[in-house]
Amino acid sequence: MRQAHENSAALAIRLQRRGRHWTEEEARLARHVAAAAYAKVGKERAEMGFLLVGESLMRSLSRRFLRQDKASDVLAFPPAPAPAAPAPHGSFSSSPLWLGEVFLARAPLHREAEKRGVRFEDRLAHLTLHGLLHLLGFAHDRQESAEKMEFFERAILLDLGYADPYS
Repeated sequence: MRQAHENSAALAIRLQRRGRHWTEEEARLARHVAAAAYAKVGKERAEMGFLLVGESLMRSLSRRFLRQDKASDVLAFPPAPAPAAPAPHGSFSSSPLWLGEVFLARAPLHREAEKRGVRFEDRLAHLTLHGLLHLLGFAHDRQESAEKMEFFERAILLDLGYADPYS
């Protein structure tokens, strides 16, 4: 993997492995892809959570938030909007911006990689980036926004040495 181009945007990542089948190497890959991608598209210091979970927890989350009785491979949860409050005159915050959390489930991710005929590492890198982009406001609910998101996914993944997820 190539090094990310550095800019002033740094991403702190709180990563937890809650699923017993996730390896340390896979956790490092997710952390690397997220940090390298954020260095390319981020604008300010930020922090996010990555939770590498098992299929049963992901199924519960999918039921609750997507109303689907199946385990998704990736879910992104941006923070709830806070009420606007004026900042005191002359104040500033040195705290990083909280982006939210991305949950990845290994078993559905692995099945999808096999179904698509791609390496697990490429699929993991893609969904890591996909979740991060959702936290940054990207969406794929309309054709125009989907094309924009896919453009960024392709460009960043290829630059990091991963396969094009849409070829």
